[in-house]
Amino acid sequence: VEDSFSKKLNIVLPVPEQLQRRIVDDWDFVCRQRKLVTLPRTPTVTKLLEDYIKCKQSRHERADAVVTEVCEGLKVYFDESLNALLLYRFERPQHCQVNTERPGVRFCDVYGAEHLLRLFVKLPLLLSHSDLDAAQMIKLVKHLADVLDYMCKNQEALFQTDYDAAPPEYTRLATGDV
Repeated sequence: VEDSFSKKLNIVLPVPEQLQRRIVDDWDFVCRQRKLVTLPRTPTVTKLLEDYIKCKQSRHERADAVVTEVCEGLKVYFDESLNALLLYRFERPQHCQVNTERPGVRFCDVYGAEHLLRLFVKLPLLLSHSDLDAAQMIKLVKHLADVLDYMCKNQEALFQTDYDAAPPEYTRLATGDV
């Protein structure tokens, strides 16, 4: 009996160098400088992906059902993985506050490009456990890489350039120095 790990695909999703720098800066802002992304973000993950679809349509490219389906899938993966995989420890109290102030809200309607980019870093591992065959995975990775290219080309409008300083009370709560 062949176990599921032996069937796992090795997936490579190339993140453009400029976005790799954003990931490092994001970690530095949150984990070292103890700053927070402003929430809700403008644009949200939902708005970013809607604009991506519109951009595909405006360039006379076929923004077919597959593009929409990929974007909807990204939102589902985002909502399901935010709490477990995408938040740094320092951000958890802020996330709890979002849950308290906006119960039932989809996280893709609150968070933005910074957290979506973190998802893209985790996606190869997450997708390696999916039921897609190699041909389907190649097509999916092509679409995902296109979303990353869109984020790279529009990064000035999508990413927060400086994060918010956390108040001392928040920092004590987030670091356990209560």
